[in-house]
Amino acid sequence: HFGSSREGVQSYTAHLVATYIVDPMGEALRGGALFASLNLPLVFTSVQHESGTVVSGLALSMALLYVTTTKPSGDVDDAAQLQLKSDSLISTSWVNRSIRFGLAAVHLFAAGKFSQGDSRAIPQELLNCFGTFVLAFMTSIWATTGYYGQ
Repeated sequence: HFGSSREGVQSYTAHLVATYIVDPMGEALRGGALFASLNLPLVFTSVQHESGTVVSGLALSMALLYVTTTKPSGDVDDAAQLQLKSDSLISTSWVNRSIRFGLAAVHLFAAGKFSQGDSRAIPQELLNCFGTFVLAFMTSIWATTGYYGQ
């Protein structure tokens, strides 16, 4: 439907670029931005004292980004998969769910460590409470999305 003229070839080339290069790159960039923003509470609260926790959280996020944006290769029976997923109401793989549980554990650990701050100043205590709340909230997000598989 693109025709055999020069404009048709250019249109077909633009279609190929948009379909196989720009769209997947855009999806990866959007996913990367989302997962980076979800890691900001962990980075802000733990980078100084628990850098291993931050590295663990970022590594798990990168793994989740990979399994979320990777398309299955080979023959996949979409009808069978759709039926299986609709019967169980779980729409993600066990790998995806396991990574989400791992992220919940990392955020829970970070919340526990961050809540043990030793500052006596009121502004610092308020920041500690807020940071602990945000980390606990992220723990609940990762745990519930891991449990429900959505």
